[in-house]
Amino acid sequence: MSIVNPPIFLFLPIIALIYCLPLLLVVCAPRTIYADDEEYTDLCRLFKDNMKISVPGSCNKYIQCQSDGMGEVLSCPNTFDVKGQTCVDTVSSNTLCNNRCEGKSGVWVADPTTCHGFFYCANSVPYWSHCADGLHFDENSQMCIHETSSSCVDVANICHLVPDKTKFRDETNCASYYECSSNKHSRKSCSKTYFDVQTQACVDKAKVACTAHPIPSGLCLVKKKPFVGYKSDQATCRGFFYCKDLGAVEDLEPIWSQCPVGKFFSEDAQGCVNPVNAKCAYNRCEGRGDLMVSSANNNCHNYLICENGFVAEERTCAKDYFFDEMYQACVPDIIYYECCDIKT
Repeated sequence: MSIVNPPIFLFLPIIALIYCLPLLLVVCAPRTIYADDEEYTDLCRLFKDNMKISVPGSCNKYIQCQSDGMGEVLSCPNTFDVKGQTCVDTVSSNTLCNNRCEGKSGVWVADPTTCHGFFYCANSVPYWSHCADGLHFDENSQMCIHETSSSCVDVANICHLVPDKTKFRDETNCASYYECSSNKHSRKSCSKTYFDVQTQACVDKAKVACTAHPIPSGLCLVKKKPFVGYKSDQATCRGFFYCKDLGAVEDLEPIWSQCPVGKFFSEDAQGCVNPVNAKCAYNRCEGRGDLMVSSANNNCHNYLICENGFVAEERTCAKDYFFDEMYQACVPDIIYYECCDIKT
């Protein structure tokens, strides 16, 4: 498909259309509809392993997702069938991988390879331009809108690239996810759990590696007054939010961070401490590899067997022994850690 550099008068309607948002457009320039195929392999971070994703703007190329969250671009001789996740001999009728301006004139359509780009259609000929930084093109309103108001995720029309009913990550919130239906995505939420992309289900928070924890309501309030300091993220043993001093106003956007590997956060200490001194009943294996660690159950008689930072099994010491983290063994001596017997 050829894309030409248009005369400037073609963009006067766009400039008039969005006059309330100055400098939204850049000078139009000729380009092919494709970006570098390899840049789209990063889309695999949103989807489960082994998913095949159609390359945006291409009819025959697809991305084979791998277990490391990246992918490899492969090609079909003729057409990649998104629904069947396989190569087929028929010619694609998908307008998102052919000329999106075919049969159209006087309208703007989204560039399927980016959230920022669009084409102006003039008698089936596409003229390309894009919105300024921080803005996405919205095909429904025919305008450039702020990213925060946009539903575009990485590329326009993302659900055209994967089978219907596919669920994928919301990178801004581990308790949310997107689901594709009829080539459109909608945002959905888990209740008191996190979304696991591999199982395509909401699961216990301890089973999901997350760095986008939702901010609990009223986190930075104590007795209805603004709190300044550190609060648990209420999902992990290492994570915490810092509530800033905004005077008489509650901090609604506290900053999330986490303790270094081998340390847990303690609200009492307002800092990072030895895990046995942290009252935390979440995933006590987080950041602790394949160790055996004290459980939050049964007064230090129980311990957890960790595998790659997740709980594999919980056991109880025999003979009413206590678990000693330092010796990684059950011992007859009475052991008391602050972390024991706090599970609710």
